[in-house]
Amino acid sequence: MKKRVFSIMGLSFLLAAFALGVVPAQAQNVEQKIQALEQELSALKSDQMELKKEAAAAAAAMPTFREGAITTIPI
Repeated sequence: MKKRVFSIMGLSFLLAAFALGVVPAQAQNVEQKIQALEQELSALKSDQMELKKEAAAAAAAMPTFREGAITTIPI
């Protein structure tokens, strides 16, 4: 009976030690993932701003049409 109690206590101790060792490692991994996602987000935001500028420039370069203007299309 004593061996069983000691083995349960030993397994409990190993489980606790494993849990305490893994949690900080996972937290560091999560922090790295968050930092990588923040960098990707900032890159995407800058790309979005560039695309908006290009779209505004393209819209400004397009011809404007007036209502009622007569245009002929040769066939």
